Amino acid sequence: MNRWLFAALGAPALARAVARARRTAGLPLDRRVERLRAVPRFRWRALADARAWSGYVGRVVRLLPVDGGPCLRRALVLLDLHARCGQEPRLELALRPAPGQEIPEGHAWLSTDEGPRRAAESAGTGWRPIVRL
Repeated sequence: MNRWLFAALGAPALARAVARARRTAGLPLDRRVERLRAVPRFRWRALADARAWSGYVGRVVRLLPVDGGPCLRRALVLLDLHARCGQEPRLELALRPAPGQEIPEGHAWLSTDEGPRRAAESAGTGWRPIVRL
């Protein structure tokens, strides 16, 4: 499907996912993830495209009014949307030492299998996964 058509048809679903991410903001992270994943599947097969959602959300992530840095905002919104696509997404959080700083950098992403975790650990990027929800 054309990405502009996907964006137009998917705008209401994206708005709902953002609203759900905002409503769960005060919850502990594990409960927040559970709630964001507990959604019905898309009725329209055309919207059940996790890859298209990842691209769409990636393009607008800086505009999303959800707490956290860009990677956490993206992951929280995509938890809802990927679950609606029939996937079982997991939120991965990782740390790596920041050059010249005491406080490490943090990163968040979604995975549906062990591949991204193993890649993050072995790719020489320095990311050390600390939790998978």
